[in-house]
Amino acid sequence: MLSLTSLRHKLVMQIPAAVLTLGMMWFFPFLVHFFPAISAVPLGSQLLPIFYAPLLAAWLFNPFVGLACSLLMPFINHALTGLPEMNVAVMLSIELSVFSLALMVFRKSGARLPVFAPLALIVAKVFSSLVLFILPIMPVTPWAYFTSSLITAIPGLIILFVINFALLGLPDER
Repeated sequence: MLSLTSLRHKLVMQIPAAVLTLGMMWFFPFLVHFFPAISAVPLGSQLLPIFYAPLLAAWLFNPFVGLACSLLMPFINHALTGLPEMNVAVMLSIELSVFSLALMVFRKSGARLPVFAPLALIVAKVFSSLVLFILPIMPVTPWAYFTSSLITAIPGLIILFVINFALLGLPDER
């Protein structure tokens, strides 16, 4: 029987873990975007469905699985569907990667707090906003990007909190 420890540490298990994570990173946004937008802001920007899989991967698999998938998935989506636009794919890849790295650091600390996922997202938004000072790939100021994307993402922050809270019930077999 597979335990969480074997899922995290056996190298051969990381390939199916990565495929599953990439699949979730495709499926969750697909599911969310299947519903019509309620406002001018895309539902994906509000609910953050592409962040759910890296969070799950950080708890269930080797943390590098979530990081690798975070780097790749926005570009895979862009290559296959043309969406998101390339500048958004770059920002999303940066945010997902920093999110995954922050989750790795938080998990390594040994503390088990449900605020880690929302906090990791805020760290990712701060980092991506700082990147805009160096590489202005979005037609918005870094501060405007940070505030508007964070305010828009409040429902997603709550969902990440709930998912993280549910994952705290899993045994911590690092």
